[in-house]
Formats: sequence, C-alpha cells, structure tokens
Amino acid sequence: MLQFLQNPFRQSAESLARKVTLSGPGKGHPTLLCMNRAVLSSDIKAMGSRTKLNFASISSPAFEALLAPHVLKELQVQTFYQKNYLQSSAELKQKLKSIVSAFLTETAKRIPFSAVISANSDYWQDEVLKDVCAEQAIPFLVLCRENYAVKYEQDLLRKRITDSGFSFRGTAVAVTSDITRETMLSTGAYGPHMVTTVGWPRFDSWLDMKPLADEDRTLITLVSYQQATYLAPRNFVTVLHEFVSAARQSGKAHQFCIKLKKAAHLQGLLMSCPQLLLSGIRIVVKQPLDDLLRRSRMVIGYNTTGVLEAYLTDAAVVVPWWDDAVRSGDNCLVAADVESDRRTTYFPSSPADLRMLIVKALDKELPSLGSPEDRLRQFQRFVWFDRAESSSSRFEAFVRQHLPADLPLEVPFAD
Repeated sequence: MLQFLQNPFRQSAESLARKVTLSGPGKGHPTLLCMNRAVLSSDIKAMGSRTKLNFASISSPAFEALLAPHVLKELQVQTFYQKNYLQSSAELKQKLKSIVSAFLTETAKRIPFSAVISANSDYWQDEVLKDVCAEQAIPFLVLCRENYAVKYEQDLLRKRITDSGFSFRGTAVAVTSDITRETMLSTGAYGPHMVTTVGWPRFDSWLDMKPLADEDRTLITLVSYQQATYLAPRNFVTVLHEFVSAARQSGKAHQFCIKLKKAAHLQGLLMSCPQLLLSGIRIVVKQPLDDLLRRSRMVIGYNTTGVLEAYLTDAAVVVPWWDDAVRSGDNCLVAADVESDRRTTYFPSSPADLRMLIVKALDKELPSLGSPEDRLRQFQRFVWFDRAESSSSRFEAFVRQHLPADLPLEVPFAD
C-alpha cells in the first residue's frame, strides 16, 4: 500500500503492461519491447519468419497516453519536446520516470526483454523512456519509419533539428537508405556510429514473390495521396474524380481500386468526390500493398513509397503531372525532369491524358516502361534492397550488435 501511495500512477502503468503481446520463436532468443505503430507492425510481421527475435509489442499511442496527462498539451511536440523535458523541474522528471519505470518493471515480470524499439528517434514521449533505459542499461534502438529521400524533406529535417536543438540520446538508429543515414548524420544530432542502413523488413516480401501471369493482373490501382504531406492535394482531387468517372463509364468498376493508408481517410475521399460511394470501386485498407500491386495492371500515385514499390512489378507506373503536382526532382520521389523517371514512368499532363492511359490499361494496351533492371534501380535509389540479402537479417544483426554480451536468452512467453 505504501508503495502504491509513493507511485500513484503505478496502476495505469501496470494495466498497460498487461496489454503487451508477444510473438516470435520463444525461448533461447532475444526479446524486444516494441513501441508499436502501424508501419512498424508491418516490419515486425515481416521479421516473424526471417529472424530469431521475439517481439513484445505495445501500442505507442497507448504509451503516449500514459504520459500525456502530466505534460502540457502544447509541449507534446515531436523533436521540440526534448529541450522542455531536459529543462523541466526535477519533480516532474521524477514523476515521469516513475511512471515509465513502473511500466517497464511490470512488463519485464511477464516478459523479460533485452532492448526497447521505437519507430522514430524523436517522439516526444520517448524522451523519458530513453532516460529510464539508460539508467537501467537497456538499449534504446530505433527502426526509423521516416525516409528523408529528397532534398525537400532533408532540408525540413535539418531545420527542425537546428530550431529545436535536438540531440539523439538513445543507443542507435536503423534506417532504410544511405540517403537517410547521411542526412541524419549531417544534422549533428546523431553520433557518427549511431546510424546504420538496413532497409525496411516489410519489403522483404518482394524477395519471395513470383510475377503473376498477365491474365491475373487486372487491377487499375490508385494509391491515395490525398494528405497535404504528399504535396499535391489539388491534383489528387482531380485525379480522384477522373478515376471514378473512368470506372463508372468503363463498365468494369470491379477492376478499379483505391488503396488507403487508414480507414479514417475514406471520409475525406467521399467529401471530395461523393460519386465514389456508389461507383463500385473497391476501397482497400487491410490488403497488403505488395499483394495489391502485383495484381495490378496500372498503378497511379504521387510521392509515396507505394509508387516506388510498383517498380518491382510489371505494372505501368503512372504519376499525374499537372497543377500542384509539378515539382522538381529535389521535391518529390518521381519527377518528369529526371531522365531515369521518364524511362520508367508515364507522366500524364492533364485529366484527359490520364483517362487515355486508363482506357489503354483496361484494353491491355499499356505496357510497363523500362527494363526490369531500370525499374529495380528506381526502387533502390531511395530504399536499400538486395535480392541476395533480407532487410530482416540486417536488422537482426543491428540489434544483436547492441545487446549486452552476457544477455540471458531463456525468455519465457507470457502466461
């Protein structure tokens, strides 16, 4: 009872610890406590059959909610919170540490773990977690979900680091590309040996996939880019209307599908184009993107990793190129002013041009552009990918490099 009174937040921490779930090969292998998010969960799933790592997962937003009541809302800002945390009172820091310590302690009672994994190096709620991990000699590792692939994003990162004064206080970071590694190191916020390129394990599925026969590739797929972060929201609305109109007039709406990152994004699509509701077009959220792309005859998108993945298939890759989508190669992943992009990509410059390409694809008259080698290089420009080695194995090597040499490996599963 006295212990509870000294830490009145222990009950919430214990409750959260009971929600940690475990997957992996079991005893005799390291266990990682993962602060899970949607994208990271895809990587964890991919590593399930390719590594000898256990994953004890808890929702990162749920962990954030554990700390949020004790931190002013306006201070809960990624990257910028670190300075506020470090300058906060000893009393507040001790309160936050006690909450995190209780969570880690209760989790370890059920599922002993060897390291903590986060999906980004600068989430606000992870600052206190890094402190507690350091005090308890627990490696704090990152499998970074960000990929600073173009100059526009690189400049934003450098500005954010400069403006915030952020410095990474964890153990090490694994990233998807050498471009991202070099960009992060150039900020000065990461030590020279802290950042390692491993790729993204979720792309390992492409190592096993065999191309489908032409008659099995029937879909006309639009990879949604409605959010402003993709930099072409006006273009997307026009594309969406053209896509829906083409589906309805073709009589083959069952061949059209729209891939959404989250189900919550559907409302925005319906507000922009109410005709979508009764169009017969498939709205896809949970179907894995790789499976969807390999079943596609044509893939339409802009400035998304989904477009890059399409180069690993035989589909025609189409990037609409008008209005706010017209940018230089410094500002987007695929651009009409880059020669290698033009060799592998269709760039319709108007809604009418896009409609013509859709009609050709439906009639099986739209070939993919570029050789298989050209298309593979398009993907490898921005993502580490090797047919002979998996990203999962590289991440496992990264993890083991940072684990204590005397690590006990007899890790039981939770009851």
